[in-house]
Amino acid sequence: MISENKTAPHNDNSTLGFVFFFFYVALYSFFVFLNAFFPEKMTTFTISGINLPVIYGFILITSAVLLALIYSYVLRNKGNHSGDSN
Repeated sequence: MISENKTAPHNDNSTLGFVFFFFYVALYSFFVFLNAFFPEKMTTFTISGINLPVIYGFILITSAVLLALIYSYVLRNKGNHSGDSN
């Protein structure tokens, strides 16, 4: 018989995923905001003569990889407690 339970159980994994997702969306949205409303800021040079869009692009890529690694680490170690017999 098929269960009629329409509500999904609360899942900490998906909650953490949504937190990371919204953090990244906020970071990316700020980049789009700068490009749309303050394009002159995009011409400023920062470290070693590299302009801001390149630096911000590297920050976006690095933060996406770091968030994925943190998420993977948390999920892998979630059930590994010293008292577990598995």
